Amino acid sequence: MIADQESRDRALDPKRSFIVQAPAGSGKTDLLVKRYIKLLGVVEKPEEILAITFTIKAAAEMRQRVLEKIASPGTAPRLRIQTIDAFCTALTRQMPVLSRFGAQPAIVEEAGEHYREAASRTLVDLSPQVERVLAHLDNNVETATSLIAAMLARRDQWLRKTGTAPTRKELEAAFLSERKRLLAHAKTLHRKSSPEWAAEKLTKEFTWRKADPEAQAL
Repeated sequence: MIADQESRDRALDPKRSFIVQAPAGSGKTDLLVKRYIKLLGVVEKPEEILAITFTIKAAAEMRQRVLEKIASPGTAPRLRIQTIDAFCTALTRQMPVLSRFGAQPAIVEEAGEHYREAASRTLVDLSPQVERVLAHLDNNVETATSLIAAMLARRDQWLRKTGTAPTRKELEAAFLSERKRLLAHAKTLHRKSSPEWAAEKLTKEFTWRKADPEAQAL
């Protein structure tokens, strides 16, 4: 018997949340697969469960393991086992106006070319800061471009130090504001689907009553 079997079994409880910390090869993926399958048994639709991994390979491996356990190939398209990038892309596609992309976004596996393009655009703006950087590099534009592109690839390590990245408090405030808006919208939709709301709006001839010009729109 595995030494931590009791902890593993406890982590399968779908009514509780857990953070699992363990070294590589200790069975974290297997535990996640078992928990995922456990959750499938308590929801009406497979789409209600979301599993997020870092790599496409890991997502594919987990999906395959789940399918082997449930022996239901037809369910494969409905399993939401995705990478972080795929999940974020799905969100922007569902909310095109809020995302402000203007077009359907696509995941780029190799972003090096885009980093270099951004670096080149930065150097075109001959600000005092850019001039100072170029002076330190003997006006070698190619070297400056490569260095800036490399920095962009690792921006998670320094962006917060610039003061331009959203703080935890700002992100939480934005989340709570959006949640409040969505809940209000859901309540409106629920009210409109009720017989009482229809009775208020329909005449005896089943035509819509004329809107009261002084009434506020829903």
